[in-house]
Amino acid sequence: MKKVFCLFLCTVLAITLTACIDVRAEEEIVGDMVQRFITVLENKDKKSFIKLFAGDKIAEVDNFDDSVNLLFDYYQGAYCSKKLKTKGEDKDKHYQHTASWYLLSYDVVTTEDTYRMYFYWCTEYATNKKMKGIWSFYIIKFKDDVTPENSYFGDGLNTAGIHIGLVSAKYRTDN
Repeated sequence: MKKVFCLFLCTVLAITLTACIDVRAEEEIVGDMVQRFITVLENKDKKSFIKLFAGDKIAEVDNFDDSVNLLFDYYQGAYCSKKLKTKGEDKDKHYQHTASWYLLSYDVVTTEDTYRMYFYWCTEYATNKKMKGIWSFYIIKFKDDVTPENSYFGDGLNTAGIHIGLVSAKYRTDN
């Protein structure tokens, strides 16, 4: 009986440790993705920056190049730190294809300001490689966010493209 219990306990422990390693590895991958985004943003490398976005999604956006330029002007300072506020994951396995997205909310501190960022980032789209990349990106200065105690999710609509200074539709006063 002791051997069965020990075997059971060892199995549970092994599964638990494996799960912890997978979660830590996933958080490192996500952190690396966002760090690459911040580096390219800071360097104002437009060509590399646009490559981070899903080609088929930015094709839907009018004046995407203009929004990149506006973002380059909006984001000021040298990177100091980032803090993951919320990480969600969405998977779709319908119709014989697989797709995965991360929904990421970060607070990013620079030498000039603190920003809240939200990404809707597709990491897998089996039937169309041009759908991989950032679908939707929102950014706001921390001081302009009406709910700084919560994670930032832009206006909550996940509209394709780059969105600067938007707050959740339920908190907007211009409705």
